[in-house]
Amino acid sequence: MFNLPRTILGINNNEDRNLIVTYKNGDFLDLRKDNLKLITLTEFELGKKVKNRDLPVGVYRHRNKYMAAIGKLNENKYLGVYDTPEEAHEVYLKAYNTLKEAFKEWIIDYTTICRVVFF
Repeated sequence: MFNLPRTILGINNNEDRNLIVTYKNGDFLDLRKDNLKLITLTEFELGKKVKNRDLPVGVYRHRNKYMAAIGKLNENKYLGVYDTPEEAHEVYLKAYNTLKEAFKEWIIDYTTICRVVFF
């Protein structure tokens, strides 16, 4: 598949699909080389504009109630639907703390394994 912005920047269209071409001035018809910017997929995801929200983190409107969800990028876990945003946020915080603790344990186990294998 032919991708003109990638060609202008001198990047092979078939290599490194994690690199994305964005437009500095936001105009996708402006294909000048100085308007094109090469970023990673992660930088692209983090740079998306976030809507102004009046709800806490992890809480979303769902019909006339509030849904709690946790995740990263395109991987989300549904935590349930609640009557108030406070209830939904409380469930989100419990899930967040559980995942944070599990991740810490994984890091400790991984570094121990690395020490045993590599040192």
